[in-house]
Amino acid sequence: MRLNIKFHKPSLLILLALSTLLPACSAHPIKANSKPVAPAENEFSLKKLKTKTLGNGKGEYRELSIATDSPLPTTFEMIAVKVNHYQASFYTQANPQTAANVSTIGYEEKAFMAVNGGFFTPSFTPDGLFVENGKQISPESQQPIFTAMVTINDQGQLNIGPGDMPYENAKFAIQAGPLLIDHSQMLVSKVNQFDQSATRTVLAESSDGQLIVISTSDMSLYTLENILYAHPEWFGVQKIVTAVNLDGGKSSALYINNSQAHRVLNGKNKVENILLFS
Repeated sequence: MRLNIKFHKPSLLILLALSTLLPACSAHPIKANSKPVAPAENEFSLKKLKTKTLGNGKGEYRELSIATDSPLPTTFEMIAVKVNHYQASFYTQANPQTAANVSTIGYEEKAFMAVNGGFFTPSFTPDGLFVENGKQISPESQQPIFTAMVTINDQGQLNIGPGDMPYENAKFAIQAGPLLIDHSQMLVSKVNQFDQSATRTVLAESSDGQLIVISTSDMSLYTLENILYAHPEWFGVQKIVTAVNLDGGKSSALYINNSQAHRVLNGKNKVENILLFS
């Protein structure tokens, strides 16, 4: 799905959260020039926390309920996956008529977790850079939302960073955005309606190198980045140093299949690419 863009002058630990993102083909215009900002003054409180140790040494599952300024609590489901205890890859679907749900692909590919991936067009082609098995399928885009890069190396380990992060030697790579946290600083990506709620899928990295995958219930990007910045301990880490927004909205989906945790949360829309963890 595609985000419509216009210029205006003047986020291994895997976290799966239930909240909302701007859909890839929503009509929310994007402004350029992200810059560091101070944390919001809004106070958040942890209302519920449940944890389970995953089977096969994959990591820890957490379920969190967080009170915000919204009348409804924000719910997070999180998996803290150990570094080098997973292999990540992107799975692509070229035909929207025959595309399957994220949970179906996750099950068929024997993944213990799957989420929706990057942005795509209505004709089911990647929107922005896409590298698959070392081959560039789609060129880089200059759209201002693409301020982040996601890569996967030959060992299946995932890396995230700013949009100028090298990808030439990656097995998989996609452009993503906006970049929410960089070098432990929150960024304002100038998304119009930045405070409006939507389901969201986010990748983040902690100060000790753990990767966090987040799929949320309704929340704004601003609230999301503030929670990650101000309360990393709720997610079992000391600090979030990087957070990258993926596709979301009607594309947001989460699949967990482990002996200790099982979740199926498919989005309303099928997606062109899916991020798998095996």
